[in-house]
Amino acid sequence: MTGTPTLTGTPTLTGTPTLTGSPTNTPTLTPTPVSGRPGDANCDRVINVEDRLAIERAIFQPTACPGADVNSDGAVTAADLAAFVHNSPT
Repeated sequence: MTGTPTLTGTPTLTGTPTLTGSPTNTPTLTPTPVSGRPGDANCDRVINVEDRLAIERAIFQPTACPGADVNSDGAVTAADLAAFVHNSPT
């Protein structure tokens, strides 16, 4: 035989792709607000009028910021708001 070989037809892939291994879950870290200062109710490390508003909100909606418990009795109540106002420099 002489000449150049020619391909005819369409190539076909056979088989099923196989995934190996298992997915890896990577945890997303969420920083926890921390401030050890009573009165820093929004955990921004500054005590100002924004903290008063944060205490008012925390009375009705729980907060992760420990500074909202101004009187350190373990609960955020109107007594914390009163303590904040009493001890506020402004």
